[in-house]
Amino acid sequence: MTERPGWEALHALFVTRLHARIGLMRETVAQIGPGPSDARTDLQRQFHSLAGIGGTFGYPAITDLAREGEALCASIAAGSAPIAASIEQISRLAADVSR
Repeated sequence: MTERPGWEALHALFVTRLHARIGLMRETVAQIGPGPSDARTDLQRQFHSLAGIGGTFGYPAITDLAREGEALCASIAAGSAPIAASIEQISRLAADVSR
């Protein structure tokens, strides 16, 4: 597959912003409380966005984990441990992507 002009710059921007996205997701997890919350909805959107972006840039493992996190957000009304674990897995993948 031939890369499009500017693709390398977009990929570099993705990698740079990935760590910032993960930091924001961690902050959002810390805001989640019992019951429905705006923070949980925000986190679900963040996971959804990351799933799409991961697919665009060819990182299916990030996409899969982000989809898993998105599903957890949809089904969990209280407790953030499983969500935090998904973010940590994505964070480890992000470290690999950055290399």
